[in-house]
Amino acid sequence: MNKEVYIQFLNNNYKNAVDLSNKFKKTRILDWTALDILNELSVQISHVFNIFYKDCSEKNRKINNLGDELSDVILQLIALSDLIKINLYDFQDEDLISSSNIEDLTVLFGQLVEANMEINNKRFYKKREDYESHEDFIISIITKMMSIVFNVAQTHNLDLNQEFNDMYKDASGFLKGFRKNDKGDDEYIDVYDADEKYQGIYKRKILNNSNYYAKTVNMIYINPYKRTIYLQLKNAKHNNVFTRDLCELTVGGHLTANESVSTCLVREAKEETGLDLVKNKVKFYTKRKQKLVLKKKYKINEFQYYYFYVDNISLYQLKQDGRESKKFVEVKVKDLLSLIKDNKKLIKGLMLVNGQLQEVKLTIANFNTKFFVQDEIVKNILLESKKYFVSFKEKAKEKKKINKLIKEISKRANNYDIGVENSDNFETLNVMEINNNDLKYYIMLSKEYNQYVAHMFIYANEEVLAEDLLYKKFDLHERCTRYYYNLINYVKEHDNITILTRILGEMK
Repeated sequence: MNKEVYIQFLNNNYKNAVDLSNKFKKTRILDWTALDILNELSVQISHVFNIFYKDCSEKNRKINNLGDELSDVILQLIALSDLIKINLYDFQDEDLISSSNIEDLTVLFGQLVEANMEINNKRFYKKREDYESHEDFIISIITKMMSIVFNVAQTHNLDLNQEFNDMYKDASGFLKGFRKNDKGDDEYIDVYDADEKYQGIYKRKILNNSNYYAKTVNMIYINPYKRTIYLQLKNAKHNNVFTRDLCELTVGGHLTANESVSTCLVREAKEETGLDLVKNKVKFYTKRKQKLVLKKKYKINEFQYYYFYVDNISLYQLKQDGRESKKFVEVKVKDLLSLIKDNKKLIKGLMLVNGQLQEVKLTIANFNTKFFVQDEIVKNILLESKKYFVSFKEKAKEKKKINKLIKEISKRANNYDIGVENSDNFETLNVMEINNNDLKYYIMLSKEYNQYVAHMFIYANEEVLAEDLLYKKFDLHERCTRYYYNLINYVKEHDNITILTRILGEMK
């Protein structure tokens, strides 16, 4: 393997590989970890073996383009290096091996998986001889695997630069048509009869003119502290059912073919609000069967699953896609009830306009009559949401306990030596801000000399209450990154009292 050729290939294709890998994210419900990329890499290596040894492809599927499959292996190796933040240019000359035996790929792949399991704390961690760190070891393994791919391509008179470029173009073309914004003809839905017996799949575009039933998820977003609910201002042009933009109570949509209710919830929430669901904040409410003719040639035949999402969120966190949802409107639950139950003529809400909160006025005319005013479940949902409200007495009790915990944390922090070096030697790599009621948590990933650091700051009313909390140092970037994301998930999934109690416990 020629060093100059290899470096030139990286120069030509590394950026495109990372770009393509990022584009593929829209085909997934959840983000990939390093181990997920390794799973995909194993699939692509098996495709290469499939070409050389035996065609075990599924019916009507042929795997016979060697250049394309080798390019896919390269793609996953670069995607992995990008995710775990290693520099492929830091290879040693001896890593550029001359082997063109594809069986050597499996040996190296096993070592690559093993090393990644170790740095993810899923396998006993051992030091690799002749390597200063696991990162150096992984760079060596990936470079060797890339060398084999290059040598195989050369043996079969393939220009890997051209093959990779062709694969990039083909994949980009596929991604343009994947789950288009207009949700075109290619989206299919599992359909059922009136007794909920599975009947097969059906095109989404023509489902509403059939007698089949589909399953849907419907999420109601409520803030238990503010006692508010978040409405979507739906774009009338999205499905051309309504002639003007109207408010809807729920976020959600149809389960696509072979999709579970839980997976659909995660996907729809992400697509329509930009939020990642936290499991313990999702509360099942009810399931019902609805049969409704909305207008000529547009029927609503659905088995509907209703959920509450109970969290101290704000309008600033909700990201409308502009295609299906134009804006979000925050209103008091009691005001919305009075609109439909007591025939109140007008209520007020809040909407984010150009980054600023703006008061808006709503009347019954802002809602669809059949979906809102005449649908009994709407009133029941609003009444049910009250059971999640935090009472003023509970809020006062919680605030008192939180203040006590913060006072003790601040007191201990003054005498708590975590060994932070001069700030001039710090390089901030990542920062995540999480709002949790009246507190803000800033979780930081930094580099100090040749070590990596993850820690947390707590703010309230723009004032630092405590800093350098849950502070840990690591030799490896991957391990520190794992701890950093563990902190983020922990804060997202727990209340302030639980978080502060853990911080206090670790300061002893």
